[in-house]
Amino acid sequence: MGVKFFGTFLVERKVITREQLLEAIEEQKKVNLKLGEHAIRLGYLTPAQVEEIRKLQKREELKFGEAATKLGYLTQEQVERIITIQKSSHKLLGDILVEKGFITRDVLERELKFFETEQRIYMTETVFLPEGVKDRDIINIVVDLAKKFLLRTVDVNTKFGDFSFEEFQKRNNYDTQIEVSGDVNIKVVFSPPEKFADMLLKEYGLPESQELKRDAVKEFMNIVMGNVVAKMERLGRRIKISLPTDPDIKGKVFKYNLTSPDDVYILFFKES
Repeated sequence: MGVKFFGTFLVERKVITREQLLEAIEEQKKVNLKLGEHAIRLGYLTPAQVEEIRKLQKREELKFGEAATKLGYLTQEQVERIITIQKSSHKLLGDILVEKGFITRDVLERELKFFETEQRIYMTETVFLPEGVKDRDIINIVVDLAKKFLLRTVDVNTKFGDFSFEEFQKRNNYDTQIEVSGDVNIKVVFSPPEKFADMLLKEYGLPESQELKRDAVKEFMNIVMGNVVAKMERLGRRIKISLPTDPDIKGKVFKYNLTSPDDVYILFFKES
């Protein structure tokens, strides 16, 4: 079965076509503005200020409103108004499919029930870890922050996905390892799809280069794990992290998937 997004679920069941899904997703992007876009429309922020907020979000675990107030660009009252406007104007994919005449309201309600029944175990906003997983605190934090920074850095929306205990296998040349030591001793490997490196180059404004692609993925992982250090410290657990390197782990690992509509971002964990 596995983790699925509702649109993919509908295509697999032949309720809509792939082309109809893509058209609805494009419409959803136009309608569902981000907080920064709403802030610009309201005259609260300039595009340059929004970009500064986004840059801060790529470095620190902050929501848009938190980053904006930290920089002194918005008041809390302005943040709350923007969030209210965003929520009131938000449209779900299913509603857009109905508006476009691709499905009826009755079909939407029927398919939502099927989808919720099939995907219930995956519909969570928190990381679920099975019995037998050690170092649960840090694994939970790493997975959660990787999910957040994928969205904030390259606008990739993922769901908490499948997990397993299995032999480690390198996925591609962008697999990146960071070793954690201190109150917790564990090796963490981030394994993205190859196109992730291209997305990072575009986001960072860097020229095409294999070496820069590797460096960009390492920097992304360094930022994620740097925020893990800070969050673990708030839990009273002190850790240090190594510089990002190529993986050197062997044997059984705990594997956790973050699933996007068309790719999987994998995290491997191995006690060191």
